[in-house]
Amino acid sequence: MINASLKNMKFAEEIIPKGTVLYKGIRARDAKPITCTMLNDLSKFYLTRERNLAIGPYARPYMCTFKTTKQLRLFMLTQDNIRKILSTLDLDPVFKNELITITGTNITVKNQVALMEKVLGKVPGGNIGRRVWNARTRFPNAPGGRISLHNVNKRVFDKLCEFLNYLGYDGYEAPALPSPYHRTAAGNIGLFHAEIMLCDASAKLKIVSQTRKNTGITETLNLPLSNISTLQSDLPKIFRNWVRLHPFPVIFGKLYPYLTGGMAAKVILKSAGRKSARSGDFDFTVARPTFPANVEELQKDSERIQGLFESYLVQFLRDFSSFFPQYPYKIDKVLHRIRLNGPVQDKKTGRVLHQVISYNLVVNNIKLEFIDVALCTVPGINASMLSANQGFPTLKRHLLIKNISATLAKSFFSNNKFNTKRNPLTGSAKEKGLKNLRRIKNLCALNNTPSNTCKQILNLNRAVSAKNLRARIIAKRLWNSL
Repeated sequence: MINASLKNMKFAEEIIPKGTVLYKGIRARDAKPITCTMLNDLSKFYLTRERNLAIGPYARPYMCTFKTTKQLRLFMLTQDNIRKILSTLDLDPVFKNELITITGTNITVKNQVALMEKVLGKVPGGNIGRRVWNARTRFPNAPGGRISLHNVNKRVFDKLCEFLNYLGYDGYEAPALPSPYHRTAAGNIGLFHAEIMLCDASAKLKIVSQTRKNTGITETLNLPLSNISTLQSDLPKIFRNWVRLHPFPVIFGKLYPYLTGGMAAKVILKSAGRKSARSGDFDFTVARPTFPANVEELQKDSERIQGLFESYLVQFLRDFSSFFPQYPYKIDKVLHRIRLNGPVQDKKTGRVLHQVISYNLVVNNIKLEFIDVALCTVPGINASMLSANQGFPTLKRHLLIKNISATLAKSFFSNNKFNTKRNPLTGSAKEKGLKNLRRIKNLCALNNTPSNTCKQILNLNRAVSAKNLRARIIAKRLWNSL
């Protein structure tokens, strides 16, 4: 079916802008409660533009409201487009018969019903069967029409999605199509309702809300459309949205917890209405302002930090489990060695690392990297150095710029492999360095007057973009400006 000549074919198509509202009614099966967050299969995902259609015959018990998170390019499933496929492509005979069976293209009702029997190996039964035979009796020589036959639909649209994906379509949109199997109130030929089908809905929709049909009560969700295959990439957004409504404490006794790194840059930029590079997990620092007297003192701090994060995560997971009850989950905690004289991570601030505590989320036996907590001494840290952004405590913007800039600068001249692999020109993980460069540049753009550090960042960005080896000299100047 797929060959290079397809690229030159012209088909009618529809563009749906980002931010468009779409609806889906979902039905409980086998008496199991199904909510809008329990849609495990995001392939061949059916939607409608019509709210009344979604909440009418299809919502049992919920209607889901979605917004598109990107522009969608859709193949129009019209009779003309289907005829073009049938007449120009070398189709497998079985697929060709099944496509004609469910679309009724280039065939009469009488012959479409005969083809149904051939494809299914039997006469359709139940309500569909009654509609099929009524149509054959009343309109035998009328043009065939759209009919939904579950297993045939699945096979046809599996194959059709290969074709649509190859041509860069996200799915199809079908207008309301004449169908003798759907009758008007007067008994005439009616319409098969308009529909949208996405070949893969992940990363293309977010769930805005769900409405229970029998009560009319709408619950706001504002969640990514997730299943187990997309949860690793969706978990950061789910947690950020939750923290925005349940702010994390800024001060914890004499300890100062705050979000660091790429995720800290992201929440600051989001607070300012700006975009940021993707960041996958949450790196927290919990800082002491003075160096500990002994390991026992550190051990007490560590236990208090574990209590803080674990009680907070219990609250988050209570809500997470109500949104995703189909997934068994647990927290996997890893306690790394505690050290009184740990490594100095930042010579500029004197930051010393004492311990890392990792919290991974295990969902359906799949481990998702989630939160790393670093217990550190940061001499002189105090509340005036922190601010709240989207529910997270972070360093103030000018301090975060210096913090990320130090990591970036060191990647050019450090002897430490952890640093050099992030070199945006030569490192084995250069994409991490490039992300840091973009983050600092975007943070600097929020300043009315660029600091000396930000001026050096702009110089470094130009040198890296030009793959200029003078970037190392500029990185040294950046380091000296911090």
